[in-house]
Amino acid sequence: MGEQVVCGIDLGSFTSTSYVAWLRGRRFLLDLYRASAEMPLPSPPAGWPMARWVMIDGPQGLPSQGKVRAADREAPAAPSPTAP
Repeated sequence: MGEQVVCGIDLGSFTSTSYVAWLRGRRFLLDLYRASAEMPLPSPPAGWPMARWVMIDGPQGLPSQGKVRAADREAPAAPSPTAP
């Protein structure tokens, strides 16, 4: 069945660059990409098949559009307390 490809994404948002880690057998690569509605997952490195498993570390508990979370009100240094 060949070497399986695994992808791990440290997802920020649709406006920030995300970090991507790729693992295929004993080969490990790091990459960057920007998620979008058209391309929600990154393309694999050249010559690699699509990832069989994808793990995403994404933001938790985003507020509704135009709303502010209580945690963001309590932390005034938060960079963006409202959803776009």
